Amino acid sequence: MVITIVLIAKTKDDVGKAAIDVFSFSHLIFGYLLYPILHCIIYISVRVYSNFACLLGTILMSLFWEAIENTLLYRKGIKFGNRRDSLKNSLMDIYFFSSGGVISMYNLTHGLIYFLISTFIFLNSLLFLIMVYAFKILGFSSPLSKMKKN
Repeated sequence: MVITIVLIAKTKDDVGKAAIDVFSFSHLIFGYLLYPILHCIIYISVRVYSNFACLLGTILMSLFWEAIENTLLYRKGIKFGNRRDSLKNSLMDIYFFSSGGVISMYNLTHGLIYFLISTFIFLNSLLFLIMVYAFKILGFSSPLSKMKKN
């Protein structure tokens, strides 16, 4: 019996099964954006900056999201490929989500201007990476290619 472990999704069939897939990078973006939102909510409500509370909130939200994604969205048929994520994929999604929060925290500690500039570069780079990965490597079809055919 041979067990193969797919680390990075190379086909559409690997999405959700491999540890890292095209959606892993969107989890990184969501964690990155959630951290400053939690930072503002905590500061407005208790007037204290708490990196620990924001990171904890980001981790808890990533756990909550993975549970929702693999139960409710799966049952509703909204999930990509209509299949649940593998355990290794879910764990890596939580890792990417939490890492986004850590990167955001690091950028925020260097001041607002640094945060805004680094956010612009970070998000645009990740969106470009997602597009290249999805369209070129995994062979997803682009909405623009469908429009050209009509």
